[in-house]
Amino acid sequence: MGLQTVTLLSDWGLADYYLGVVKAKLYAYIPDVRIVDISHRVPRDDIYTAAYMMLNAYPYFTQNTIHIIGVNGIASPQTPHVVVRFENQWFIGADNGFFSALQMLTGKSLQEVYEINLWQETDTFTFPGRDLFPKTAAMLAARCPMSEIGTPVTLNLKTLNYVSAQKLPEKDRAGRQIGLRISGRALYVDSFGNICTNITRSLYDSCNREYPVKELYIVGHRIPFRLSKAYMDVEEGDIACIFLENGFLEISVNRGFASDYMGVDRPTYNNDDTPGIEGALSIRMDEVRKSPITLIFGNTNQ
Repeated sequence: MGLQTVTLLSDWGLADYYLGVVKAKLYAYIPDVRIVDISHRVPRDDIYTAAYMMLNAYPYFTQNTIHIIGVNGIASPQTPHVVVRFENQWFIGADNGFFSALQMLTGKSLQEVYEINLWQETDTFTFPGRDLFPKTAAMLAARCPMSEIGTPVTLNLKTLNYVSAQKLPEKDRAGRQIGLRISGRALYVDSFGNICTNITRSLYDSCNREYPVKELYIVGHRIPFRLSKAYMDVEEGDIACIFLENGFLEISVNRGFASDYMGVDRPTYNNDDTPGIEGALSIRMDEVRKSPITLIFGNTNQ
């Protein structure tokens, strides 16, 4: 058996000791582990961002990779800690909406779900990423029977709003349909100011087969819509709308910040070219997600 890969995706940041002690626990349990950091700059408790990041990351890992999700990970009776088998990889985290979002974004079903029944190593319940998840990962890596790790369950997984975009009819005053609209949201705003939406290529194509695409609205900003394949397809400062390899629409500005349209302040940077705390705290994604991103199809007025 080769080296065991364990990935970490969290909102712990890099300023505190949290990441270091989690890695120390993993090395203690699995001395030859290969640890891959997906990101530790997920905005605090931002499950949408975590799910979108994992959507883009997990396909590049081999089967039996173990992913630890350290975002909003505290358990409760409503959000138990679970081990999930998905696409022949293992995921450890809380049932806080992350797993249902991953299902919806990928269009694929979870293979197995187990509620973790292991005792954690301390009698304080503030940091499962340190006190429970490394132990769980070690038992998965050792191919322990799942009956020793948890109980198989059929959970009504917690769901989140705004994960899926909606296709809606546009009607005139007489009630006749004259077009379509896609009502979407921002799932994630990256450090380049790109707006990563929940609008899929398949949904776009289904509307565009019936009506020609007309325009894009971002929080009331009316923008002519044209698909691009690269940022440089548009002039500097212009908007580029690109369906990424993951099938979702990204709204970008060539050499600029599309996030300006959503009132998201640009991140500030430290001397080492990493985002500063002022920039991180200025991104209020809960507020951003309340603002619709709308594509209009047909000869309609919004």
